[in-house]
Amino acid sequence: MSSVDESARRDRPGRDGKSFAAQAGLAETVAQALRDVQSALYDRAQAFFEANTFEPGSYAKFKQVVEKGWAYSWWCGDRECELAIKDDTRATTRCIPLEQPGGQGACVRCGRPAAEKAYFARAY
Repeated sequence: MSSVDESARRDRPGRDGKSFAAQAGLAETVAQALRDVQSALYDRAQAFFEANTFEPGSYAKFKQVVEKGWAYSWWCGDRECELAIKDDTRATTRCIPLEQPGGQGACVRCGRPAAEKAYFARAY
């Protein structure tokens, strides 16, 4: 049995993801590696989300945005409005954040008063 083991991280392909660790202290080394992988994957996902999320000012722009990304828009909360958005764009509400910006806006689709913003996107 070897006193050194090789490991490979899936979030870093090739040589960059490979490392060696002594068996003494292996549990802590692996635990730290898992924390590092989790942090790296989260940071990558967060950066992707931020780069692909937009706040369209009109329904025409909303339609363009949801073709390839996420729209964060005022929404009246009406089920019929959500169904119309889905019919027009194939996008649905993905999340209504608990923390809202405050104030009010106009629903991106119908223009009625809206007290909350929601994320809209297509399912893949």
